[in-house]
Amino acid sequence: MLLLSKTSRFLAAATLTLAAAVQAQGPAPDTVLMEGAGQRITLGDVQGALLRVPTAQRQQLLANKGQLAMLINDLFSRRVLAQQARTRGLDKGADVAALRRIAEEGALSELAVQQIDADTAPSDKQLTERARAIYNKDSKPFQRPAGTHTSHILIRQEGDKEAARKRAEEVLAKVRAGGSFDALARELSEDPGSAVRGGDLGFYSQGRVVKPFEDAVAKLKPGETSGLVESEFGFHIIRLHERRAAGVAPFEEVRPMLEARVRGELAEEGRQRELQKLMKDALIKGDALDQVVKANAPAQPAPTSAPAAKASAAK
Repeated sequence: MLLLSKTSRFLAAATLTLAAAVQAQGPAPDTVLMEGAGQRITLGDVQGALLRVPTAQRQQLLANKGQLAMLINDLFSRRVLAQQARTRGLDKGADVAALRRIAEEGALSELAVQQIDADTAPSDKQLTERARAIYNKDSKPFQRPAGTHTSHILIRQEGDKEAARKRAEEVLAKVRAGGSFDALARELSEDPGSAVRGGDLGFYSQGRVVKPFEDAVAKLKPGETSGLVESEFGFHIIRLHERRAAGVAPFEEVRPMLEARVRGELAEEGRQRELQKLMKDALIKGDALDQVVKANAPAQPAPTSAPAAKASAAK
């Protein structure tokens, strides 16, 4: 059981780090990003909204103008709606006070969890030792099938087949002249899914690619590049990186995944230990709980009387 939802982590330290980075490398936190109707959204407001977002994703969002604009617009709409609620006196009710108290307790409890995680963080040695113990105990989860690792550049043959072939031959000539396969795939491949990775298709098992592609790869040695390979998708230029036999993945390959798992498990154990200490004398009051449940239970329908018995036959 998790102590608190992962999506609700309130990372105060991250705020300071992000604010410092922004001040050092870009606009100040008080930079106004949107303004109107007596309200404004600053970079500091955006920083606060991003506290619940993982660091890597936060940086990606700040670098994406479209996504950043959507976030700013969302924050602004919330702010003007909140101001409208205040104007109408909706901020004076007991419900608002309760929501504020819950929000404050949520933020403080998240800070407490962050501190617990910092206090109980394992060393690199502990992570590796526990990860290796998991790996050595049971190898079944780390079994993998035989696989082939390739990259390709695809030129689609939509419409004029010969024109597509000519374009593919021009790309092949650039590859054979020593051009970077990765760069050419990113620039010229018409397979958008792999082009962004330099044409990399990763590892796949037998039967996962079309037969002309698979047959061409079978003739290659690692490091070699094919000529033009025609399939139903168009013309491929294929580079074989590696063939991998079936078996257990080596520890170093699965180590990052296992260490992440261990880190999460140890963090959860630390949180639960601390929570148990804090709650050791706490008890749910059963009688009061029963009263609440009873008071809110749906009303039972009144019993209906049985239909009157039919009159007996006339004597």
